Amino acid sequence: MSSNTRLNTALEYLAQQGCVFVRQTIVQMELGSIPEALAELTPDELEYILTELKCIMAVYDRPGRPEKPSL
Repeated sequence: MSSNTRLNTALEYLAQQGCVFVRQTIVQMELGSIPEALAELTPDELEYILTELKCIMAVYDRPGRPEKPSL
């Protein structure tokens, strides 16, 4: 599996777990812990994943974003 495919697969997996899981993963990685799902990635790949997760979550944290409609 190519590095890009492996990274995209990891990002997709994490995103499918939901915002709370992604936020917990970011904190875990910032504290130097490697989540089990990312254990086979290199340090550079882990840094890439962390940066991407932060960018993804920044979209949800920005002011003025539309609220989810109530069901």
